[in-house]
Amino acid sequence: MRSITFVIIFALSAALTAYSQTPTPLTEKDYIRIDANSKAGFAYPYYLYVPPEVRNDPDKKKVQTIFVAPNNTGKLDDDLAVQEADVKKRMSTSNAVASFLKVAVLMPVFPRPQ
Repeated sequence: MRSITFVIIFALSAALTAYSQTPTPLTEKDYIRIDANSKAGFAYPYYLYVPPEVRNDPDKKKVQTIFVAPNNTGKLDDDLAVQEADVKKRMSTSNAVASFLKVAVLMPVFPRPQ
């Protein structure tokens, strides 16, 4: 229980520190869209951002961490474009936490059907 509390406090403080630095928002050329590939087990597209701190790490054999963030618009909508627009908006602000924690960010585009 004590370690879970520590992890939660660490994550919150890291996020608050990263957000307080007000980084420049990402543009669509800073992250990439990976199309759905049902043969590989990906039924929907996803977006990926790898911060320079991870991309330029000289230790190429180092195991890197990927943070998978949910796309949750809070709205039910059969139109996948609505969900994708929300993911793009969220990806544009993901660089602060990704750079601070030195992790890549992956955000899938899942539908929320009515």
